Amino acid sequence: MFPEARFPAIIDNTLRKDFASCPTKAFYAHFVRLGSVEPSIHLHFGGAFARGLEVTRKAFHGQGISGPEAERLGQEAIKQFWGEYDVEGNGTVKSLARCLSAHESYFLEYPLAYDHIKPYKAPDGSPGVEFTFALPLPIKHPETGDPLTYAGRFDMLGVFQDTLYVVDEKTSTALGASWGNQWDLASQFTGYCYAAQAFDYPVGGAIIRGVGLLKTQTTFAQHITYRPKWMLEVWYEQLLRDVERMVYYWEQYKDSSRRFDLNLGDACSAYGACPFRRLCLSPNPENWVSGYYAERHWNPLAQDAQA
Repeated sequence: MFPEARFPAIIDNTLRKDFASCPTKAFYAHFVRLGSVEPSIHLHFGGAFARGLEVTRKAFHGQGISGPEAERLGQEAIKQFWGEYDVEGNGTVKSLARCLSAHESYFLEYPLAYDHIKPYKAPDGSPGVEFTFALPLPIKHPETGDPLTYAGRFDMLGVFQDTLYVVDEKTSTALGASWGNQWDLASQFTGYCYAAQAFDYPVGGAIIRGVGLLKTQTTFAQHITYRPKWMLEVWYEQLLRDVERMVYYWEQYKDSSRRFDLNLGDACSAYGACPFRRLCLSPNPENWVSGYYAERHWNPLAQDAQA
């Protein structure tokens, strides 16, 4: 049986993107809160890597700890974050050892003392590392009546050539010549820039650093993408329309058990296939839940969003 469906109190880019891709996918993932029985190695690896960067940067830029010691603390943080996570048979290069070596390679590529991007320093001297935000929306939660919230987190609020930027790292298996193009219209970074400006940080755009995880080496790429005011306004208007549609679908579901719309197209097969494909292939999807899915609590403000 499905867990009881609930309308989420927090909207983030993953929910918005899933809903735009296929409303039924968003329903299963964020309203019913289903996830694979096996947690995602990709999310866990990304969370561990981000944790290592955070600890290293805060130690060096915030506490004045030496570079080598700050990097050692970052490595220890990765090990602690990783825990007893079993990666046997995951079919990827993403392991604890690979995460540690990528962390080491990162600070060889971008040395702490000489990195051309520095974290923004708050008036109290704390570095702008791991920036979290929560913005109230002018749309009420359909059950509680409280304002819905758009929330998220990014790796760093950085300064480059006297301009503020959202800075975020992305791990990938390949960093081709066109790797950076995917970020120029990405709603994730438009939302980050909108949120930063809402908190009076005049960011000019986002800098995305790619970390390529090959079997025997780590490669790097960097892409700068800009977000003028008109793009932020278009993004916000689209966000509100998407959230209003979520509320509409939810009210239809609660009133008449009408299911959320299906994409029945590319969303079913993209990126290795939708994780809920087997549910949509069955006339009785609830029969598949216990063997393949578990209730998952998605937290967009956590480094490991599956937490």
